[in-house]
Amino acid sequence: MATQYDTVEGQQCLDEASLLSTVLRAAGDPQEHVVFVTSYQVSPTMLDHCLDMATKRHSRGGGGGSSLPEEDDQAMQQQQEAESRLRARITMVVVAPASGGGGEVRTLARAALQDHNVGRLRRALRHGAGDPRSSLSCFTAGEWEQRLADSLGLPLRNRHPDPARHREWGTKSGSRRAFVLAGVPHPRGSSDPGLRPCCFAVREVAADIRTLWATNPSLGAVMVKLNDGFSGLGNAVLRFPEGVIGEEEKTEDYVAGMMPGCLKFGSQEITWDYFSGQISAQGAIVEEFVECRGGGGIKLSPEVDIFIQEDGRASVVAVHEQLLTGHTGQYWGCSLPANSAYRAKMIEIGEKVGAVLSSDGVRGPFGIDTVAVSAGDDGDSDGADITWDVYSVEINLRQTAPLYPLAVTQLLTDSHFEDGLLLTTSGKKKAYISADFLEVDLFRGSSLEELLRLLEDNGLVFSATTKTGVVVQIGTSVEPASEPTITIHADSHHHTNQQHRTLGFVGIGDSPQDAARYFHAVVHLLCSKAPSLVGI
Repeated sequence: MATQYDTVEGQQCLDEASLLSTVLRAAGDPQEHVVFVTSYQVSPTMLDHCLDMATKRHSRGGGGGSSLPEEDDQAMQQQQEAESRLRARITMVVVAPASGGGGEVRTLARAALQDHNVGRLRRALRHGAGDPRSSLSCFTAGEWEQRLADSLGLPLRNRHPDPARHREWGTKSGSRRAFVLAGVPHPRGSSDPGLRPCCFAVREVAADIRTLWATNPSLGAVMVKLNDGFSGLGNAVLRFPEGVIGEEEKTEDYVAGMMPGCLKFGSQEITWDYFSGQISAQGAIVEEFVECRGGGGIKLSPEVDIFIQEDGRASVVAVHEQLLTGHTGQYWGCSLPANSAYRAKMIEIGEKVGAVLSSDGVRGPFGIDTVAVSAGDDGDSDGADITWDVYSVEINLRQTAPLYPLAVTQLLTDSHFEDGLLLTTSGKKKAYISADFLEVDLFRGSSLEELLRLLEDNGLVFSATTKTGVVVQIGTSVEPASEPTITIHADSHHHTNQQHRTLGFVGIGDSPQDAARYFHAVVHLLCSKAPSLVGI
C-alpha cells in the first residue's frame, strides 16, 4: 500500500500525474490497496480516466479508443467489473497544506499530522494495518514525512538516517559539493577557491559575482540561486553590460547597484524585495551562466534520473531532454530518448553522483539537471555528430517531474530503460514527448470528458493494441471552473485561492518522430480550436 503526496506549488498538477502512474501500478497487483493523500479534491472525471486507462491496459485484447467497441458487450462488462474492483482498492484523502508563514515551505505532511487528519488516515489504512508490506511513499522524504510515518505506524520509503543531512544534498550548495566529490564538470562558482560556499547577504553575493567577473572578463552572465529554490523559480540571471568595462569598474559596489534592476527572475511574481530577503533567510549561491562557446552553437538541458535502492545500489533509470521556459529555465516538459551524442556522458554523471549520495545514506529517486553546449552548429539534425560539453548544475532530491511520464509510458508499453533507450520485452524501441504544464484557453469551463472525446474523434487516444498514442496525465485546465475545495495558504507574493488550469499529456510512439507526430497533432488540434495557446 502506498500513500503519496507532495510539498510544492503546482501540486495539483503533480498530484494528477502521480495519480495516473499510481493507479496503473495498482492495477497490476490485485493485493495492493492505495491511500492517495492530496491537497485538493481530485476531479471524479480525472479519477475515472485513470481507472479507464489502467483497466484497459489489463483487459482482454485492449482497445484503440477511449472505450471498447459497443458490440463487444462481454469485453465492456469485464472492463467495468475490473474498474469497479480497482476503484474499491483506492481511497482518496484530501488535507489542506499547512503554512509556517514567513516564507517557510508549506508541507502536506504537517497538515496530515493534525489530529483529525491522522484519525482519518488511520481509518483509511485499515486494509494495511499491521501488514509488513505497507509503507509510506512521498514526493520527498524529510523530517515531517518521518513524523507522519511514525504516527501512522508505517515505514517511510527512501528515508535517510539524518534528515538534515539528507536535505542538504538537495540544496544548491549541497549540489555543488556533490559534483566536486563526484568529479563531474560543473560551472565555476560558489565553493570554488576565493568564493563562499553559500552567501547570506546581498553584499556577499555581489562580492562573489565581482570575483567571478574579474577572473573571467569574457563572462556574459551569472546565475544567482536561492539555496532552497525549486523548479528554477528561485533562480535569477544577471547579465553584464555589453562593451568594454574597465577593471576598476568591476567593483562590489557596481555589482550591488546592478542587482535590483538587472536581475531576471524565474517568475514575474518575484520581486527584488522578496528575493533579497530570501538571500538572508535561506542563503544563495552564484555560478557562471553556461552559454555556447563563441556565441554560436546549441544549448540544451538534458536531465538524468537515478534511483538508489535500500541496499545502496544506485542505478540510472532515465535520461531526458528537458523542455524549459523563462529566463531561468522553468520545467515545462520532456522527451526520451535524449541526444545520442551525450547519453553516455549523462549516464556516467548519474552513476558518479549516485555513488556519492549513496555512500552518505541517501535512498530513493533524484534527478540531476545539466546544461549541454556545443561548439558551432555543424553536425546532423539531432546533434549526434556535434561535440558537446555537459555541465551539472543542480540536484533535485525528490521524485522529479520527468519520472511521471516515464512511469506512465513504461507501464502502458511494458518497456524498460536500457543504455539510454526505452525497450519493450521484445526489444522494440519506444519514445515519448511530454507536455506537463501547458496552459490552454480552449477547454477552460469545459470538461475532461470533452477533451478525451475530441482526441478520440481525431484518432489520437492511446491504443492498448498498438501501444502508441496520446495519454492525458494532467487535466486540471479542462474541468469546469468552480470554487476551490480548500484554501491553499500562501505568502503575500503568491496568489491565493487560485485554481491551476493546466493540461498535461504524453505522446507515445515507436520512434522519436512518431512521438513527435502525436505531440504536434495535439498541439495543432488545440491551436485550431483555441484562440490562444500559452507555452508553445
